[in-house]
Amino acid sequence: MRLLIGFLLLFTLATLLALSFNITAGYVLIVQSPWRIEISLSVFVLGLVLILLVLNLGGHMFFKIWQLPKQIRNYHLRRSRTRARGALYQGLTAYFSGHPEKAEKMATVALKGKEARPLCLMLAALSAHEAHHFEARDRYLGLAQEEGPEILSMLASIRSRMGLPPANVKDSSSP
Repeated sequence: MRLLIGFLLLFTLATLLALSFNITAGYVLIVQSPWRIEISLSVFVLGLVLILLVLNLGGHMFFKIWQLPKQIRNYHLRRSRTRARGALYQGLTAYFSGHPEKAEKMATVALKGKEARPLCLMLAALSAHEAHHFEARDRYLGLAQEEGPEILSMLASIRSRMGLPPANVKDSSSP
């Protein structure tokens, strides 16, 4: 029923447009010596509208294509963050479920996303410690120490839980 009403409206619009073209008696004359173009006003207006529509669509397509690299970059960034969050969630779940090897693996995957990096490093260090991968644990703790002074208290707490001595904090005033 909608299709039938749509066709009827389309044919009515076409009929009204054709009748309005016959009513106008004006014409457009374009002269550039030695050429001369004379067309009816209705065809000129219709051509002008079509040219403006094509230019509008072309402009929209140009700006969509211009923005495409930025959209692709944002898509890849969102996808990488989503994967990193998922890996961190799986790592935390594995750690608290008693699977330190899987937790360490997921924490290293989450490290690639560069989001919540200190938390990922701490999870990897704790998991490596429980899995008796002491070299990896020390590497993760060293990377965590390089993250900045804001996580030093968390790092000290993790080291004390592991039974390790406090980390050697580099003093910026010493030579």
